[in-house]
Amino acid sequence: MRGSTAENNAAPIACGANYDWIYGNILLDRDRFNQGRAFGLAFADGYAAFGLNNEFQAAWTLCSSQRVLDGSWHHVAVQRRRSDGRLWLHVDGVLEAEADGPDGDVSYPDNGTPGDYCGGPCVNSDPFVVLGAEKHDAGPSFPAFNGWLDELRFSSNLRYGGAGFVPPAAAFVPDADTVALYHFDALPGDCSATLSDSSGASGGPSDGACSFGGAPPPGPAYSESTPFVEAKLPALSAAGLALLTGAFAAGGALLSWRRPK
Repeated sequence: MRGSTAENNAAPIACGANYDWIYGNILLDRDRFNQGRAFGLAFADGYAAFGLNNEFQAAWTLCSSQRVLDGSWHHVAVQRRRSDGRLWLHVDGVLEAEADGPDGDVSYPDNGTPGDYCGGPCVNSDPFVVLGAEKHDAGPSFPAFNGWLDELRFSSNLRYGGAGFVPPAAAFVPDADTVALYHFDALPGDCSATLSDSSGASGGPSDGACSFGGAPPPGPAYSESTPFVEAKLPALSAAGLALLTGAFAAGGALLSWRRPK
C-alpha cells in the first residue's frame, strides 16, 4: 500500500485493549455492526492499526511503531494465531508490534445474522470484506483510506514468522496456504469487471465487486506505479473509497466480497 498523511488525516488513537482502529483511515474492514468476531486495518496519524474483537467483543488494537503513510510503497502484514489470540504486525518485513490479544474465533460465523442497524438488517455490509472504506457508511468518524493498493493475500497459516522476513519482490503467487488472492490488475477504471480471486483455493473463487462513483473525482483510478522492480500492470487506487449506501464525503468507490459457502 502507499499513502500520505496529507490525504489521510485521522487523529491519533489509543492502542491496546480497545476497538479504536476503526477511527483511523480504513483500508480493510471486516467489521460486524454491534457484534463480535470482527477485524480490520486502518491508519491513524500515519501509523498502521490492526484491530479485532472476539465473539464476546473483547477487543485489541495493535499499532505500528513507525508512520507508514510517507508517500512510499510499503508491505504490511498482519497475523493472528487463533489458538491463543497472539497478534503480529510487520511493515516491510520488520516486526513493528505484537501482543497477546483476545482468544477465540474471529471469522465470520457461517450462521451469522446481521443486526437491524442499517435501516433494516445489515445484509449488504456485515457479511462482506470491504476495501478502502468503512463498510457500513457510518459517517465521518470512520474515514476512508485515500491511497494506493496493490496485491492482497489472505492466508490460512502464519506465513511470516520470527522477528522479520524479506518482503516479496514480485507479485504474489498462490500456494497451498493461500485462501484468497487479489492482484487488482484486471479491473478497468469504471469497475465494469469482476474483482477476481486468483488463489485457486478449495470452495472458491471468492470473487468480489467494484463500485465506481463519487465526486469529485470519481474512483477508483489506476496508476502505473508499482511496488515491484519488474514491469507490472497498474495498481488499484483506493482514493476516497466509500459505500454507495449514503452520501460521498470525498468521492470514490467500494470493493467488497464474501467467502462462498
